[in-house]
Amino acid sequence: MKILFLIQLRLRLVFVKVGVFISLIAYAFPALAECDRPLTIGYEHYPPFLIVKDGELIGGVDLKIVDALAKYTGCEIIWLARPWKRHLIGIENGYIDMASSTFLTTERVQFALFSIPYRHAEKTLFINQDVEPPQSVEQFLEQGNKLSLVRGYDYSQMSNIVNLLNSENIEYASESVINLRKLAKGRVEGTVEERLVFNHLANTAGLSNRIRDTGIVLQADPMHFMFSKTSVNIETITLFNNAIKALQDNNTLDSILKQYHIN
Repeated sequence: MKILFLIQLRLRLVFVKVGVFISLIAYAFPALAECDRPLTIGYEHYPPFLIVKDGELIGGVDLKIVDALAKYTGCEIIWLARPWKRHLIGIENGYIDMASSTFLTTERVQFALFSIPYRHAEKTLFINQDVEPPQSVEQFLEQGNKLSLVRGYDYSQMSNIVNLLNSENIEYASESVINLRKLAKGRVEGTVEERLVFNHLANTAGLSNRIRDTGIVLQADPMHFMFSKTSVNIETITLFNNAIKALQDNNTLDSILKQYHIN
């Protein structure tokens, strides 16, 4: 009996030591939990952040960043082609899980949660090359010039124009590339667009000589990933936040941005 007792005692000590060793390994090398299912994210042509050719997403800053985040977190990401207005509705209703390059607004926090910022953006006034450059957007509109904006984009933070959004001098298009064509042809005198995106669109279309970047900044804000409150839990957002921090710390995000000459 004494021998049997000693054997059992030794086995218990072995199990305790193994358990402690495993716990120490888990503590020293914490596992990064994966998403419990694939996540969907919408896209449309939004260069240089999302570049679409023949309906297919083929490149862009956000594609590379999302790929890096997916690799780090172990999450599977499924890209779905959606115009921005439908994309927003999908986020609100939970049909689409997330979006990239989004401003955090009081309206959107009603139906969405946001990651920590991963880049910054400026929205500026662009005008037709033949239009006299104004000193301000207020002066531009007071002169009777017509401004075309994108339906579904948020302009509530732009105090210069927020009270004029229903003005007869402001019209709307479904996407930025339409505003570029309207501006280049002189159908409108101005538009407000994200500086890097619109300059990239104009250069690609060979229309940069028909538009002018006034340098008048109406909004400069951090950009976030936006997640549907209906379909995405807070643990998944924490997972992405930790991944963004890690990729910022190891300069992965900075390296991707610099590939596109973005600081």
